[in-house]
Amino acid sequence: MTNHTEIIMSKIGVRGLVSLMGLVMIVCLAVLQMKSLADLQELGLTVAAMKRNEENNVEKNMDNIGKGGKMNRDTVYGEDIEIVRTPKRERRRRAVDDIEPARANASMNKNDQHIHTPTGTGGAVYTRWGRTTCPDDVYTEMVYSGISGGSYYDHTGAAVNTLCLPHEPIWGTYTDGLENQAFIYGAEYHDHTLFKLTNAEALLYHNMPCAVCRSTLRTSTFMLPARNRCFGDWHVEYHGYLMTGHNAQKASTDYICVDQAPEADPSGFRTEHGRLLYRVESICGSLPCPQYMQGRELTCAVCSK
Repeated sequence: MTNHTEIIMSKIGVRGLVSLMGLVMIVCLAVLQMKSLADLQELGLTVAAMKRNEENNVEKNMDNIGKGGKMNRDTVYGEDIEIVRTPKRERRRRAVDDIEPARANASMNKNDQHIHTPTGTGGAVYTRWGRTTCPDDVYTEMVYSGISGGSYYDHTGAAVNTLCLPHEPIWGTYTDGLENQAFIYGAEYHDHTLFKLTNAEALLYHNMPCAVCRSTLRTSTFMLPARNRCFGDWHVEYHGYLMTGHNAQKASTDYICVDQAPEADPSGFRTEHGRLLYRVESICGSLPCPQYMQGRELTCAVCSK
């Protein structure tokens, strides 16, 4: 081997050997490049085959849908196929459309943590006895104001409940003249102590007004006797004192909660009688004492939630 190399070196010289080695390297690089191109062509053929296979699957799925097969859109249009067929600008627009609602919802959820949202839908209705207006509450609206009325204090068999009569009645079919069957009278304060006179100069023997109110937030109401504060998270619409008819009078009456600072009828002092209202006192015995005290006037509150 050494003799052959020496012979070649003697014939071509050093420069010729260098040129020969450069030529060999060029040939090797050319062979490698051709192999890379072949691999790329083979890879391209594989990708094209996969794409044709996916398109064939789409066509088959569409045929199945046309024949009544059950298949959703995600099965027919795979995400990879849709990306290939959708222009780049359209893909960006769809991506933004998907992201923006998510950002908006996240922002709303974040803001909801700082905003109180009412849980009720409103609708609770109650009567505020002794006043012509409803409580000064952003969630309260007045249905109407009127005149308190009920049965005559000395009639037996009369109706028990107290009504809030509107100022302007609407008549149906009627006959003039009394037929001595059933009546309704205005209600009068026959007890004026304990009440605040901030809304009236005097109350005794004056007719009692009323107002029907509706809560636009809360859905339930009840009258709580013997307390001027509500339990738990119940809201106080108004509070005052419990009133009803006299125990020595014949007519039965219900208990109503009259506002702590009632108003008097604008028509003034009358003493016409009718339904007469008095403070309610607790009696020990059947009522437990000392929780209840003998002869103490009972408070009340209208509570809502």
